[in-house]
Amino acid sequence: MDTPLTEATLAEELHALRERLLLMGARAEQMLAGAMRAALEQNAELAVEIIALDVDVDQDELDVDQRCTAVLGRWQLSGAELRFVIFALKIVTDLERMADLSTSICKRVIENQDATAEEFESHVL
Repeated sequence: MDTPLTEATLAEELHALRERLLLMGARAEQMLAGAMRAALEQNAELAVEIIALDVDVDQDELDVDQRCTAVLGRWQLSGAELRFVIFALKIVTDLERMADLSTSICKRVIENQDATAEEFESHVL
C-alpha cells in the first residue's frame, strides 16, 4: 500500500533525509579527526578502525542519493525544499570524498607504522 502524498509525508521524508545527511557528516568528521590523530600519533590500530568506517559512509552516500531521487520523483518541490535536496545531492559527494581521503591517510599510517617520525613525515608530506 502506497503512502498518501501529504505535506506531513513530505516533511517526514525531508526530515529523514536531513537526519541521514547529518549522520553522514558526523561520520566523515569522525573519520577525518581520527585519521589526523592516527597520523600524528602513528597509531596503526586507530587507522584500521577509521578505515572500517568507510563502508558506513559509502552506504550513507547511496542511501542519501536514493532518498533524494525518491523525493524528487514523488514531489514537485520548490523553494527551500528543492534547494535542500539539491544541496544534499551536492554535499554527499564531498562528504564521501572526505571519508576516502581519511582512508588514504590511514593507509599511509599503516604502511609506515615502523618508520621513524622523520621518515613518516617525509612519506606523508
